[in-house]
Amino acid sequence: MATPHILDARRSAAVRLMEEALIELEAVHEVLGAMRLQHAIDVVKGKPVPKKED
Repeated sequence: MATPHILDARRSAAVRLMEEALIELEAVHEVLGAMRLQHAIDVVKGKPVPKKED
């Protein structure tokens, strides 16, 4: 059986990992937003839109 000290350490490590994951998700969200904005700018400027490869 895990001691309270071990449980606290595991909980702390889990929280730290979740916080790091949240930071990474926020960064991905910002990049996707920038890509969407760049695409919108390109469309308005009449630049050819790259075709999606399968």
